[in-house]
Amino acid sequence: MAQNYQVRLRAAALDNLKQARQDLRRQLGTAQVGAKLENLTPQEAGELANTLLTFLDCVDSVITRAKPVD
Repeated sequence: MAQNYQVRLRAAALDNLKQARQDLRRQLGTAQVGAKLENLTPQEAGELANTLLTFLDCVDSVITRAKPVD
C-alpha cells in the first residue's frame, strides 16, 4: 500500500524553491539543452553547477520536511 506524506512549508521556503528552479531554467533553457551544455564556457559551467547545487539544497529542504500521514 502506498504511503501518503504531508509537507508543511513556510512561504519563504517555497519561494526559494521556485526561484532556484527559475534560475536553473534560465541558465539551461527549455530546448536543445544538450547543445547548450556542450558549449558552456568554464565560467558558465561553474555558475550552472552552483545554481544546480542551490536547487538541490532547496529540494532537500522540502524533502526532509515530509512526514507520513495516517
